[in-house]
Amino acid sequence: MNRADLSGANLTHANLYRANFAGVFWSEQTQWPTREWEARLRAASELLLDGRLRVRMEGASDSAPAHA
Repeated sequence: MNRADLSGANLTHANLYRANFAGVFWSEQTQWPTREWEARLRAASELLLDGRLRVRMEGASDSAPAHA
């Protein structure tokens, strides 16, 4: 998923297990499967000038919860 733009995407039913989020863009409107997913990706992301977030390369592991 390198450099994919998930801004505003609805991922509530997506199976993101083993996904690599390195360089992925997302926004406050992106809907993650669980709050744990969002918290993990938020912690691994940087805020860009345009208001989107981008997952840092070192924060892109699949260690976010598979399900909660």
